[in-house]
Order: sequence, then structure tokens, then C-alpha cells
Amino acid sequence: NSRTDYGVSVFYNYGGQHNGQYYAEFGGIQDGVAEDQYFSQDVIMRSTGPAYLNFWRYIAALPDNGVMTISMDGNILQTIDFSTYFDLDAEYVPQSIDISGYADGQAHTVKFAFTYATGSTDGAVLFDDVSIDMTSLVARPLALTPPRQIDTASLSIAAHKKKH
Repeated sequence: NSRTDYGVSVFYNYGGQHNGQYYAEFGGIQDGVAEDQYFSQDVIMRSTGPAYLNFWRYIAALPDNGVMTISMDGNILQTIDFSTYFDLDAEYVPQSIDISGYADGQAHTVKFAFTYATGSTDGAVLFDDVSIDMTSLVARPLALTPPRQIDTASLSIAAHKKKH
């Protein structure tokens, strides 16, 4: 599932992918105009064992504001507030979130979303190769402890301000 306010898919095959044929891009729709974009998928989790939501992210152009969230069943796993986040990615970077607490043999909804209020640029944030695996892509994945009682304030990515 994917949606934008403009009836345009967030999936593209213009050569910006990390691997394969398609990638998802948030932003880049209508600079300066408010927008909501997302993609989601229902998945059936394994009933035991470690589970990691793995993906490759590329912040190619920073939005001047807006919030990107990754959630599972509506529980926020990760948030980036672009009004206080100022780090571009030089290329696609691997990301992992420990979702082992959801390994219960049941169906769950994974959702990536971007909300942009209004401003001068909505940026370009790309995602590719999203998967749920038994191993992490990174040495220190974002951990959810306890996984069902999520404190969204403690899961926000720390703001990185560049010194001028």
C-alpha cells in the first residue's frame, strides 16, 4: 500500500535504487505544499526468534521540516523530526530495528510515513530493500525494550545540528 496527497505512488524506478528495480521516495512531490506520504505492508511474523526490520535509507536532500516515522501496528519504532535533524546521507546507509517482540506468529502492519507541513523544500528521503530478517544489517540495531510498551520520546533519533 502507498499513498500521497497527489495520487502519485511513492515507488519509482528512475535509477535511485540501492538494489533491484524500484525504491520508495518521500518528498520531491510539491516543494512548499503540505503533503502526507506513506507505504505499508501486512506481514506475518515468525513465532519465535530474533526479528529485525532491515532497510536502506538515503537522505539525499533534507526537507526544511516534516516528520518521518516507522511504525509497527501503529506503535512508533523510529521518528526523524526534520526541523531539528540536519544530516544528509552520502549514499544509502543500512538501518535495523529490533522487532523481536512482535515475533508471535501473527499478522502485523509495518508502515513508513512522511508528513510535511509547508515550507520551501520537502527534500528527498529514499528507502530500499526493506525486509524482516533474523539478523541485523548493523552492529547496534535500534532496540525496543520492552517491545510492546513503547516510549516514543526515547526512540526519537537524536538531533544533529551542524555548527556554523
